[in-house]
Amino acid sequence: MSPHLSQELADRSAGAPDQVAVVAGAEELTYRELGERVAALAARLAAGPGPGSVVGLATPRSIDGVVGMLATWWAGCTYLALDPTQPPARLREMVSTARADVVLVPDGDRPSWVEDVSVTEVGGRTGDGIAPLPPADIAYIVFTSGSTGRPKGIEMPASAVARLARWHQLEDQTGVRTALFAAVGFDVAIQEVLATLFCGGTLVVVDEQTRRDPTRLLELVRVHNVHRLFLPIAALQPIAERAHRRGDGEPLRDVICAGDQLLVTPAVRGWFSRLSGARLHNHYGPAETHVVTTHVLAGDPARWPDVAPIGRPLPHVRLEIADADPSGQGELVVGGPQLARGYVGRPDLTAERFVGAGEQRGYRTGDLVAWRNAVLVFHGRRDRQVKIRGYRVELDEVEAHLAQHPQLAQSAVDAVDVAGERDLVAYLVSLAGERVTGREIRDFLAERLPSYSVPGRLHMLERLPITVNGKLDRAAAAALAARPDRAPSPLPTAAQGIESLVSDAFERVLGHRDFTWNENFFDIGGTSARAARVITLIADTLATELPVVMFYDNPTVASLSRALSPTVPQAADDAGVRARRRNVHTRAQSARREARRDRRATS
Repeated sequence: MSPHLSQELADRSAGAPDQVAVVAGAEELTYRELGERVAALAARLAAGPGPGSVVGLATPRSIDGVVGMLATWWAGCTYLALDPTQPPARLREMVSTARADVVLVPDGDRPSWVEDVSVTEVGGRTGDGIAPLPPADIAYIVFTSGSTGRPKGIEMPASAVARLARWHQLEDQTGVRTALFAAVGFDVAIQEVLATLFCGGTLVVVDEQTRRDPTRLLELVRVHNVHRLFLPIAALQPIAERAHRRGDGEPLRDVICAGDQLLVTPAVRGWFSRLSGARLHNHYGPAETHVVTTHVLAGDPARWPDVAPIGRPLPHVRLEIADADPSGQGELVVGGPQLARGYVGRPDLTAERFVGAGEQRGYRTGDLVAWRNAVLVFHGRRDRQVKIRGYRVELDEVEAHLAQHPQLAQSAVDAVDVAGERDLVAYLVSLAGERVTGREIRDFLAERLPSYSVPGRLHMLERLPITVNGKLDRAAAAALAARPDRAPSPLPTAAQGIESLVSDAFERVLGHRDFTWNENFFDIGGTSARAARVITLIADTLATELPVVMFYDNPTVASLSRALSPTVPQAADDAGVRARRRNVHTRAQSARREARRDRRATS
């Protein structure tokens, strides 16, 4: 990193060497031990490939991942964030586009998608020395969705990263314990590390199973005394529902959300009413700028707005609203020292989105905003970019990949509200005489796109309805896609007492009933956050505790009903269960109406 940040961690190691820096399960590293491991790996990287190189890091959330990130900067190299769960073809393209010189992997692993690039293991305990990254050099590259069908890599200078770290240092967070929750490859993961280690705090690594299960996550918060939690907004609601029901999460002081519009639901209000003095933060900033505005909700949650504004700019940020209409609404342009250099290998796209020069240089966000009561309010997009589960998705990129399918004649992708969340829906027309299934389409896309870019619902149509302007007629397409529920497959007698409860939970969370009892939840629009909500609905109705892992082992109505039947015999015949089911259904309907109202109010 910059000399300032390298020295900051060195000072922490010297000033509080025995303080715990990182925790992962039963393993802990003090600041002294972390500094030793970082210095050892940095020395190996500095010796080869050497300062100025691009170093890919392909590890899950772990102590090795933290060591690899810091060591890359200490060796004077650029960190390339690689999420090993993404499709191999996409990872291969990222490595090639960024011109990575080496990829760091867990010990004993060599990914099949690494070609013509040297691989080194994160482990190793020999060597020392630091070659800090100059402020003007690139600290990291993260890839986001691209409208041409290719992901685009954003180059962020070390000086911009230093600004973000120094902003976090303005608020005394000494000793704060922060969960490392963000997905690998997401720039918020970098923020979690910097906001904790460079403020003398402790980073608590969240494993993947815990990350997917609100119950386990809240238990981790309690056991490890976690004070601060960075959450994608898609994860906030299921966690709030679980915590509100159980009264969990007491140690938390700050929950920081980003990635989409922050809606303050009854579950969120209920959760924070139990957290004495806890604050809910709304951070806004595209990957090209990282965080540029913030808004803090504190005090009585009953008085919080239903839709949080994106707030006021950070001290070093310059904002401008371009092409504003009479109401003051226009496109947000961000300037200041926190701007990315541009898109790696894409000078045309860089020139299109980054305008001006010198101190007047700015990034056109494409977001429509307006000042209201001295804070910025978000009003939508001016293009076909959407946020799905906190990730940026270009609808044109998904359509570009669908256009390559050999059995499709036409395709169109749209973003729709599904039970209070945004999801993708694809309308497809097959070639004459061809028959293609939804599973085949999903498998085709899953080889090319990350999971959040694969539409949750696929509809085969005879034609695509088009407006007079040549665009997809959304209302007409939705009407053509609507069809009666498919006939359910029969279930064994032992499961029939509970299958309607499970099917109802699927429908309420997915927002549709276009599925059979043998279809995989994750093939019909399900996500890990939605799986947690299904389990919560069922557990509430049955007045019992159910682990989310049960759903991953049994992801269909039929299999989950079978798994539940021995645990809750004759559940569907119990009058109390039927009454609770009606109550859950009423609450789910109310929540959906509230979410639709909030979205209409901000559109």
